[in-house]
Amino acid sequence: MKTCTKCGVEKTPDEFRKERGCCKACIASYKRQWKKDHPEKVKADKRKWYVRHKDRELARIIAEDKAHPGRAAARHRAYVERASHNYVKRRTGLPDDKIEAYRETLLVAREAREFKKFLTEIEKEIENVEKTNQHG
Repeated sequence: MKTCTKCGVEKTPDEFRKERGCCKACIASYKRQWKKDHPEKVKADKRKWYVRHKDRELARIIAEDKAHPGRAAARHRAYVERASHNYVKRRTGLPDDKIEAYRETLLVAREAREFKKFLTEIEKEIENVEKTNQHG
């Protein structure tokens, strides 16, 4: 048995990393907190990793898409959803909890415009039919 220097709990040796005084759980907790506290650094590191391993990552994604076509479509839908959410957030400055309601409002307005256009076309058709009936 070995005692963790961070949490003070006595644990089995397999719950520790080599040559570390604190346990794997404490290390994981520390890493999670660090990532929350430094999101810009995490994003920059991920970007650097991607640039260095771009060919390998693209090959992995292509192979995964061929093996599981449904996942590719789901990943694309998720990307479009994130992109449109971020676009609305940048354009309007709305908080995250208000963006969905704003998007619903835009959708209703679009449907109203389309319906108004549809009604206008119907009215024109009715006028044309009435004109032909008057002349005929």
